[in-house]
Amino acid sequence: MTGESEPRRYGGTTIVELRIAKGVKMRWPQVHARSNWSPTAAEPFVFRCEHHLRANVLQRMAWYGLDQSPDAVTRLDNAFHSPQGWAAFRRRVSGSIGVDAWCQKLDAQVRAQTSWRSRLPEHHSNGAVEAALATTKSAIDDRHAVLRNKFRTNQLLELVRANINHQADVTTFARTLRTSLEAGATTERQLSCVDRGTRTMQVNGVLVQATAVSSLRR
Repeated sequence: MTGESEPRRYGGTTIVELRIAKGVKMRWPQVHARSNWSPTAAEPFVFRCEHHLRANVLQRMAWYGLDQSPDAVTRLDNAFHSPQGWAAFRRRVSGSIGVDAWCQKLDAQVRAQTSWRSRLPEHHSNGAVEAALATTKSAIDDRHAVLRNKFRTNQLLELVRANINHQADVTTFARTLRTSLEAGATTERQLSCVDRGTRTMQVNGVLVQATAVSSLRR
């Protein structure tokens, strides 16, 4: 930890926040050995994106017409800046069941986040991760329907990763293949590579391993 007054800060969106939190837990298990949302900042500090927090609760406020109330919206604008702003917002929306339930669910997190907000360094957004995921999805496109071999799929993802990291060089790649083949490397028949147990079947409601299947659709 760099110091109680300056924990690292990670931005998360409501779309992928659970995946991010899971990844943080795997990398820094000590964070979850105590309450990450306690008044004492954990290291690292998982910071909820204020933009997405506001957008989510504003959607719930619309159910009750609160999004048309200047007072309610003004309090929302200040809700994630300080514990006092959060408390004032909660008082204003009290009685609106859907908004109340949302606030209660995130209360401990937001109170800790607003308490430490002024002492946290500039945070790192997960926007770059979302962009990389979008690029990967675009590269695979409809091929996901025929990706049934783990080894080949991982090789494909490595090529996508190299491209995202600006490490892909077609000329170098072709030269490497030629050098390998000229050195005597051999290639197996494409359809001879199979995944054992890739295809499963149900027997009396129980999922069991079936025979191996070809890595590509015939």
